Amino acid sequence: MTGPWTVLKFGGTSVSTAAGWDVIADRSRAVLRDGRAWIVTSALSQVSNRLERAIDEALASDPGTSIDWIEDRHRAFVRELGIGDAVADLDPALEDLRKLLEGVRLTAEAPARLRAKILAFGERLSTRLGVAALERRGVAARWVDARALLTSRRRPGEGDSSRYLDADVESIRDREGCERLADGADVVLTQGFVASTARGEVCLLGRGGSDTSAALFARRLDARSLEIWTDVHGMFTADPRDIPTARLVRRIGYREARELAAMGAKVLHPRCLEPVERSGIPLDVRNTFAPAAGGTRIWTDEDEPTVTAVSCRTGVTLVNLRTLSMWGAPGFLARAFRPFEELGVSVDLVATSQSAISVTLDPVEGGVGGERFQDLVARLRELGEVDVVQPL
Repeated sequence: MTGPWTVLKFGGTSVSTAAGWDVIADRSRAVLRDGRAWIVTSALSQVSNRLERAIDEALASDPGTSIDWIEDRHRAFVRELGIGDAVADLDPALEDLRKLLEGVRLTAEAPARLRAKILAFGERLSTRLGVAALERRGVAARWVDARALLTSRRRPGEGDSSRYLDADVESIRDREGCERLADGADVVLTQGFVASTARGEVCLLGRGGSDTSAALFARRLDARSLEIWTDVHGMFTADPRDIPTARLVRRIGYREARELAAMGAKVLHPRCLEPVERSGIPLDVRNTFAPAAGGTRIWTDEDEPTVTAVSCRTGVTLVNLRTLSMWGAPGFLARAFRPFEELGVSVDLVATSQSAISVTLDPVEGGVGGERFQDLVARLRELGEVDVVQPL
């Protein structure tokens, strides 16, 4: 262990151009002056969407164009970066991807386990090419497979979709394990979004999961700081697309940042804040395309203003449970919320009165028409009158 780690996460827009990799190399060199850099990257911009479309095309026996688009995009990227030698990593991966999609086409099936394996190719390709891009810029980086360090854990009521496509990884300290795979390197490059199950199968951390991966690595490494590099300066007092006079929030505490992220701010995934908060690791949001500009620092909750920002969410599902029998009835709330726990349905906001409970929900596997949600409504109706309002 030769120095403290700084975790640098770069999203899809940041890793999709040669200019972006110039910034990644420059920032890595700056970190190397007094520490080491652990870099987490997403797939190239739009590649994850194209992989999903390629699966749908294979299911429909549609020859489609998505797989050709993915291959052409990465070959053009190799040419742009001038890393022709990296084709040795690119060709076998693309061949593996085509074989998996052909299997989907032949069987007309794409279970969650297989979807996860296919969707993980975006990060597999970007990180392998990224090592060559950094080497071209004079930065020696070691590729580490995130699946060897991040292992998911089972949740109550978890179905295959959640297990493989929206997995949960425990936030722990494990610097020794990370150092073992780093093998003395001062710069490590690894995938965001990707983990493995306890049985060694590929699983994903859900959309926005690269932020969570970076935070999990920061806690494992007991990092000096975590930097999320994206295409905006940071968190604003409102969405600048709606409110042109919105101001950049220079500093904000973990709690308020988590609330903003959960309530519609798109800069960070709310799940990424818990690991760094537990270890007291500062999180900086920076703009890859304006690296000299200031950003947002998320750290302690001191000296917060009364109102920090305004955000909104769309597509929200509201469930109302009404019954006069809850008034003065000990344990009624416990009975009302037991079905949510047993069916694995996550509650977002809660409001109660003397005769009603109202909750908004995080996304439910299968949607409001799915079996899980319908089971939830049926069990709640054993307690009182239920109505569902969606979308809000």
